[in-house]
Amino acid sequence: MEDCIDSIIVCGGKGSRMKDLTEKCGCKSLVPILGVPAISYLTHVIRKVVPNSRIILAIDNPGLRSKFEEIYSIRNK
Repeated sequence: MEDCIDSIIVCGGKGSRMKDLTEKCGCKSLVPILGVPAISYLTHVIRKVVPNSRIILAIDNPGLRSKFEEIYSIRNK
């Protein structure tokens, strides 16, 4: 039987101490590290370790939803 684990990632914090970076991206989770949004590193590892898992992003700012959707629609093409 294959493992199926739901992962919930709480993301979308303002990152006020990282203001120069987060103003461009919208939140800490979307700040690029080597050109890749920080959150993508985490989701990639989860997919690799538990391929059948559902990843749920808990975003505290509804205005950021479209930014996350844009990133993941581009990466999944």
